[in-house]
Amino acid sequence: MNNNNKAPAGGLARRALYVLAALAAMSAIFWFSTGAFSSDATRRLFGEYNFLARKAAHVCEFAGLFLVLRFASSRFFRSRTNRLHAPLAFLMAAGYAVFDEWHQSFVPDRSASATDVVIDIAGVFIGFALWLAVHIVSSRRDNRFRTQS
Repeated sequence: MNNNNKAPAGGLARRALYVLAALAAMSAIFWFSTGAFSSDATRRLFGEYNFLARKAAHVCEFAGLFLVLRFASSRFFRSRTNRLHAPLAFLMAAGYAVFDEWHQSFVPDRSASATDVVIDIAGVFIGFALWLAVHIVSSRRDNRFRTQS
């Protein structure tokens, strides 16, 4: 039997952990979208660098979300769908960026911003680029190892 078509080791419990990790990342982003992290609240911490710190946080949150979703997708679904994991994670993270801004439109002291959605999606793209760079380097290393054996 071809090992590439087997379900990941550990079964349902292990799969559930990967999904829970993705949900935890999404929950953290949801929490950061509350009034406790409004611009006024974070200004006390970051001072004149508040704007930069907030936008950098958007990028980091969504780069991380892409990576967690990509990892969860590759562990949850069978390997014959390998080519779909990154696009699926990208679409899910970008969709969550839109949802997050929509959510903020209902939160006192917060507002929805199309600019923030673009910044969030830039973070998703950076997460994708990081994953792709590691994937390419890893693939080249694996191919080099196979040809030397």
